[in-house]
Amino acid sequence: MTDDTTNRAIRVFDTETICLNKPFCYNVGYVIYDVANDRKLARRDFVVEQVWHNPRLFETAYYANKRPLYVKRRRGRATQRLKWGAIRNRMLKDIETYNVVAAYAFNSDFDVKVFDFNCNQWFHTRNPFDTLPVYDIRKYACAYLANDYYFEFCEQRRYTHKDKFFTAKNNYKTTAESFYCAYCYDESFNEEHTAASDSDIELEILKLCLHKGAHEADDRLMSKKVPLFHASVQATLWCGVAFCVRGGAERGAAVHVGRSLTRRIFARRIFR
Repeated sequence: MTDDTTNRAIRVFDTETICLNKPFCYNVGYVIYDVANDRKLARRDFVVEQVWHNPRLFETAYYANKRPLYVKRRRGRATQRLKWGAIRNRMLKDIETYNVVAAYAFNSDFDVKVFDFNCNQWFHTRNPFDTLPVYDIRKYACAYLANDYYFEFCEQRRYTHKDKFFTAKNNYKTTAESFYCAYCYDESFNEEHTAASDSDIELEILKLCLHKGAHEADDRLMSKKVPLFHASVQATLWCGVAFCVRGGAERGAAVHVGRSLTRRIFARRIFR
């Protein structure tokens, strides 16, 4: 594996849950993308073992009919079935390995809530997005792609693909599927609603926005900010204080380690 830590990378991710009011996550997928060199560094697709092995829960999922697709991909080793804690660990490792400095999702408020619920209330694990700002690709698309071209594209399909491009109230849709159809010139495309595949098209939408002048770190399009002093940073500082109290040769080393780790964590919050 190539060490890409000299380049800044971003993570485009997606989640699939039982339903909107039951955010038990059964599928996590993401793509890690090197912005400067325009290349994908990694692609992950995970099925959450605890939910997968709970048939009474999984069968209530809105997209429960996708189960055979996950089985097929797991047999082809395109998807891994892991416990939530193992998935979280892999996500944290990828942040370090690829120097991931930010995360993106389409309608990211929902995905942020999914991780908050599953990490904080259900599985009681560290949230892998605690040290990353999260930006909303839908907000990027509405700002940079919902233009005259997009509206005309939708209008031309009002009578042939109305459900795909218009809401029940006859407004233009602003979904990942509708934007991808319009800008990738494939009106027959249907969003798969599996996490990794959806991450693929959402990355393409984000790249289109960047090509049109969007900045990848636009605070106006952020859905989750990194706390000024995250718990892990505080823990590092407290460890440094504890060692300093001892005095002697350990003191200077402890202060150096504490400051070094603090700088490394804060460095992930910025792009330049």
